[in-house]
Amino acid sequence: MLDGSKEAEIYEVEVQAYTRKIIRCCMKKGCSCKGVPDTITSPMPPTVIQGSPYGISIWEAVLLNKFHYSQPTNRLLNQYSELALPISPGSIAGGLKIIKGIFEPVYDAFYARQMTEDRFHNDESGWKVFESVKGKLNNRWWLWMGRSESVVYFQIAPGRGTEVPLEHFKNIKCQKIIVVCDRYSAYKSLLKKWMPWLPNGMSF
Repeated sequence: MLDGSKEAEIYEVEVQAYTRKIIRCCMKKGCSCKGVPDTITSPMPPTVIQGSPYGISIWEAVLLNKFHYSQPTNRLLNQYSELALPISPGSIAGGLKIIKGIFEPVYDAFYARQMTEDRFHNDESGWKVFESVKGKLNNRWWLWMGRSESVVYFQIAPGRGTEVPLEHFKNIKCQKIIVVCDRYSAYKSLLKKWMPWLPNGMSF
């Protein structure tokens, strides 16, 4: 004889790629106007990349995996392939170049915000960029980081020279700032810029 029951929970995640079909109405024109096609079709709904078959969820996953979770894009594409959604690496690379333009206003806003603050922690590290640039003989670039109170700002520069921090801080709004950094000579140029009266050869 059954005497009650006990309940147990097991968590599962099931993900499956699907196709969202969009049906657009078509109609024949009811006039003889010149320059108007014989058949008029309602426009496509707005997408992240015009003409791309990949929706918002795809590009969201690409950006999160690449920049938030620091995972290789190829690993994500292999996962999509297992979900019956093969995507070529070239499609993602081309799409990211387009998406870059969408984020440029946000990037500029971060920079403008940081230039209103007065305390920074700066550092730089070697960074490989496999792109041919005229006048540059190798693929070693530099990832420069500037962290202020509310902004962490990254920029990739082809070199490690003095001109990079000078260019970054050229629009600073505060008359006095504190930059926490190592003793790399490029940062000493900042002090000489704001305190030109210091004697030459003075070490910091």
